Amino acid sequence: MMNPLNYLEDKLTEKYGVLMTIENLAEVLNRSKNGLRITLQQDNEMSRLFNQARQKFGRRVYFTTQQVAQILFKNSQILGL
Repeated sequence: MMNPLNYLEDKLTEKYGVLMTIENLAEVLNRSKNGLRITLQQDNEMSRLFNQARQKFGRRVYFTTQQVAQILFKNSQILGL
């Protein structure tokens, strides 16, 4: 039997690939892209969590799907999921 974290990670990777855009992350969190962008620029619990998974390639910003899955799994109560 697959553990819940691996299941979540597999499903996110299957849908979004190994890197998620801000649009993808906003969809998973059920937020608007602009609202999420503003939240991630502020100093709060959510930004501290997700900025750990942030990868920047030039001007493009991505989030590592594996780290996003771990954050969602470990912090679902903080994030209101």
